[in-house]
Amino acid sequence: HGSAVRENKMSGGGETFDEAHLQSLVSSLKKRKVANDDAKGLYVRDQQCHETLQDLLRFLRRDTTRERPVMMQLHAWNLVEKDLLPLIRTYHSETDPSILEPIKLLVFLTLPAEEGATNGIEQCRCIFAALKALVRNPEVFAVLFSHLSGPLERYEDSQLRLRDDDGKTIQLFLTLIRNLLLGAEQHAMRSEVSEENEVKENLLKIFFNLHVTAMLVQMAKDARKKPFTEDSALLIEVFHLFFNTQSPSHLVDLLERQDGNEAPEPAQPTRRSFVQARGENNAFTRHGRFGGRATKSLAVASKSVHSKAAGKPQTNPRGYFGKLPSLQKPVGGSPALSSSVQLCLAQLALGLSSGGFNEIILASWNHLRQQQHNLPGSEEQTLRTHSFLSLAHFFVTFVHLRLAAHGDEEPSLIPAVANIFDKHVFHWLRMTWDQFEQTKSVYGMVLVSGLVKEMFTFLETVVVKGGHADRFACEALVAEILWSESNDDFLHFLQNVVKRYDANIAPLVYLANIVEGMHAASSLLKRVSPDAVTHGKEFFDERVVNNHVRLLAFWSMNSRALNANLVAFLEHVVESEMDHTLHEINNLQIIYSMATAPGGGAGIKRVASAIICAFMKTLYTTGGGDFQKKKYVDMVF
Repeated sequence: HGSAVRENKMSGGGETFDEAHLQSLVSSLKKRKVANDDAKGLYVRDQQCHETLQDLLRFLRRDTTRERPVMMQLHAWNLVEKDLLPLIRTYHSETDPSILEPIKLLVFLTLPAEEGATNGIEQCRCIFAALKALVRNPEVFAVLFSHLSGPLERYEDSQLRLRDDDGKTIQLFLTLIRNLLLGAEQHAMRSEVSEENEVKENLLKIFFNLHVTAMLVQMAKDARKKPFTEDSALLIEVFHLFFNTQSPSHLVDLLERQDGNEAPEPAQPTRRSFVQARGENNAFTRHGRFGGRATKSLAVASKSVHSKAAGKPQTNPRGYFGKLPSLQKPVGGSPALSSSVQLCLAQLALGLSSGGFNEIILASWNHLRQQQHNLPGSEEQTLRTHSFLSLAHFFVTFVHLRLAAHGDEEPSLIPAVANIFDKHVFHWLRMTWDQFEQTKSVYGMVLVSGLVKEMFTFLETVVVKGGHADRFACEALVAEILWSESNDDFLHFLQNVVKRYDANIAPLVYLANIVEGMHAASSLLKRVSPDAVTHGKEFFDERVVNNHVRLLAFWSMNSRALNANLVAFLEHVVESEMDHTLHEINNLQIIYSMATAPGGGAGIKRVASAIICAFMKTLYTTGGGDFQKKKYVDMVF
């Protein structure tokens, strides 16, 4: 077993390898003959099994090409089911020096496929086959996670008792959890078979039954302490994979039903959000090593070329969310999980909101800021930022819905997400938003805009339902971020983003986020400072007006809050005698359709009808040689 000789047989940085040598290593993991008849049927490892496992790991560490031929060959020989699972079941003493090697091999063999790999689909199938083998043997998970108890017990007893490799062991298990969850997501994206849903469901049940999620919540609460500090970004990604196909409003409804309360009227309609829809199609690929180092993203949000809406109101989700191949799948997941698993996820979210989220989001944010200096613009930094924004969006929405329903009964809800409501975090979000716009990262733009929108609507609820101390802190934060004599505050920033929105770059859901965020920030500032001027000249800019009217064409897909904002905006435009900005041909077509088409509401029909009637009245009172009159008369007739 000369490892140095074996390693020299490989060349080209993993592009070629000695297949015969690799096969000899796999075949030498166990004894070929068993002398004792009583041991027949049991897995008996070779005396040099530990060294052989280390040699296999050396092969995999050098398997650095996108196609990963070594990994594919080991999957073809069914290494996971024939050797690794029997090894873990049979030899699982904590004092055994070789116990971690099979786990490391599992991590390597479940690292997700890279985008651009010519055999990407085959890799996903192999990883999913390994995942199915694991789920078919649930007792293996109990053995696996029993080896995590030692490092965690030593941490709880005294950090001084921690061993040097305890941090690496914790990181190893977190990476395995991440790989398994991601493996189920990636196969779901590439398959229309319902089998992947059953595998993911069983995987989640195993995690809940073994209290793995409770362990993760405790890690989140200790995220700013060693040895978990370095794993905060990995923890964020793990929790993101737990919740990325779940609707916060649906989970809140499940908790309400469990408590015997009538589910509250949702603050948002049950429409598919961009984050939920893209969650199925934008799972982040990792082809790094332990610790979540990333190299590629499976799916980069496509640029959506959206034509100007005209005629009747639009109901096509593709025009609203952009190119989404999985629109046929049910809302909130691919496909929906059972109610029992969803209830467990709701309870997990509730447990995290009792302190874990607050700690992990701060630790992860500090880590991201350091990464921006060390790895500016790197793929890894971008993907971790995406996970951070997605999870933050989920929990701010989840806690906001709970606050709206039980604000008076649960005063601890507001502190549950307090760490993210900091002026430095808002400044970082604005910088991150600018970076996404410069690089035309559509997915990132939608994520950050959605989070900012939810944060401002949350603050507005705090002003209404929060205690005296919460309102005081909210007012201080608003003074820092929404008030500036130089017009460099967040409100003017949002108004400028609405003004420069380009439908050829970003989907309409991005415009919906920034418009709703702009109105939420404006309303919040008015509540805190009634004398503040929130409607400057940018507010009635023609492009701002046009973009508001553009959203009217997607009335049925907008949130209720956004539609209410659109009606109020049109009323304010008319009251300010700026209704001439509405007299673009495309605007009039959309407004006319809202006044005459079935559906909508009484409010929009009343406002739209008034605008059309006032415009027609203008036609008769305008002088005969007026150019605008000729253009509009030609259009009408």
